[in-house]
Amino acid sequence: MGKVMAELRRRFKGTRCDTDRHGNVRWYALDPNGRKIRLRGEPGSDHWLEQYHAARTGEHIPDRSPTAGTLAHLIRQWRRSPDWDRLADATKKTRGRILDDIERKSGDLPVSAITAANIRAGRNMRASTPAAANNHIKILSALFAWGMENELCAQNPARGVKKLPMRKGGFHSWTVEDCLAFEARWPLGTLPRTAYALALYLGLRRQDIPKLGPQHVTKDGFMRVPRQKNRGRSEAPQEVWICPPLQEALDAFEMKGLTYLQTEQGKARSVAGLGNSFREWCDAAGLPHCSAHGLRKAVAARMREAGCSIGDIQSVTDQETSAEVDRYTRDAAKKSASKRALQKTFGEQNVPPVGGDNQKVGRN
Repeated sequence: MGKVMAELRRRFKGTRCDTDRHGNVRWYALDPNGRKIRLRGEPGSDHWLEQYHAARTGEHIPDRSPTAGTLAHLIRQWRRSPDWDRLADATKKTRGRILDDIERKSGDLPVSAITAANIRAGRNMRASTPAAANNHIKILSALFAWGMENELCAQNPARGVKKLPMRKGGFHSWTVEDCLAFEARWPLGTLPRTAYALALYLGLRRQDIPKLGPQHVTKDGFMRVPRQKNRGRSEAPQEVWICPPLQEALDAFEMKGLTYLQTEQGKARSVAGLGNSFREWCDAAGLPHCSAHGLRKAVAARMREAGCSIGDIQSVTDQETSAEVDRYTRDAAKKSASKRALQKTFGEQNVPPVGGDNQKVGRN
């Protein structure tokens, strides 16, 4: 968090920040007279930037407290609550961006006047981007559910609003051919190859990869991965065996700092930065359809094809439910099952070939 705050202050001159008694970080911008102007919303969001530029030029945007019973009031109450504080930082950032947009466009609406029809209309406006539309519904539902629990609204109009159908399959799962193409473009010893090996052979979430370094390697050959999952709760580190291909990649890579994937400036690489870099590396390898997340799917699929159990796969990918594993490995499971089914039915030991030398078909 400290590095993020320092980076924001470096990028946006004249900003200040402090922490209130609840531990919430408050941001300010200095106006031309040196007065501190409070900046609301997620730092770096459009709404936040609008306030920042207005404050720096002296065109203050009045920050009136929203009227009780309005959507803006409900949003702000949620974001000041202990329940919000318990969310993971990445979750707060994503939800905060969307809530800023909702407050700016519809904040004056009375909560009691918002209906399921309004939610559906907002969903339909975003139909060209189903993921964004569905995320909008999800966040509104969470907002109203919190409001009901805290007696700030009487109903949840987002509950029951159907989500838009998504493209099946999600991120592309890397094939063996994809992997060979990437490895041909980025040989052992390069940063892209090392990042690829960490992602593929450990099956980690993208946010867990940038923090890794030699200090996380145990004496018995495991990678001890620090974990922070939903709601910001830190959990016991996950230990994943360092298989020979990963060890080969790490041995070939020349370390220059505390983490394997630090930037050229010697700084820890951010999660977003890793995603952007992977995009460039994949494009350079002729793999525009591939992404870092697809490697996590690929290792799960390979384990399923190799006959690993759901529990085995979960021990690597750290997914909480069998349904999550099944979603990642469904195609691989079908492929293996089809082979078993056909071997049982048409294997040489079971059924003779149809239409062989001893069976001639003639005309009547």
